[in-house]
Amino acid sequence: ATLEAGASTSPVTLKGKQEVFYFISGNGLMEAGNTTAEIYKGIGVLVPPNLEFTITNTGDEPMEMYLVSESVPDDFRVNTEIVVRDENTAPYESSTVHWCMVFKRMFSSADGLYHIESIITVTFAPGTMGQPHSHGMGTEETWLALTEDIHLLFGKQLRYQPPGTAFMIPTDE
Repeated sequence: ATLEAGASTSPVTLKGKQEVFYFISGNGLMEAGNTTAEIYKGIGVLVPPNLEFTITNTGDEPMEMYLVSESVPDDFRVNTEIVVRDENTAPYESSTVHWCMVFKRMFSSADGLYHIESIITVTFAPGTMGQPHSHGMGTEETWLALTEDIHLLFGKQLRYQPPGTAFMIPTDE
């Protein structure tokens, strides 16, 4: 999604879903409940249902973001405020399972996600790739190219991913 320079969204209250915003450019503010979060590249925000929020672009250029929407049942125990994470200051984690992947954990079920187990950003050094792998029953994985062209080994195929495209890796059954 894009919010033009100087623009603001109308107040929104999510019903039956929650949303995660990940900002890739621009500057602004998100206001929700008792919280005002500064928005810039690398900020992620988890917005729970039943909380009115607005986004304002305070910069001179468009604010660009990715949005993940997750349905939640009416009786789901939800957060009462937004959860804000700054990828720029989050610690790196590494995996001994997937060769050279280094990642930053943005959100998990402990932060209030329901169906989605976690949202992480993964970085690969130039000329490297993650180890081909599978997951257990019922686990799906989605890979989204955020800001640069990448290549993804999907089964026996090497697939090209320009920014904004995603592949869902289905469950192993």
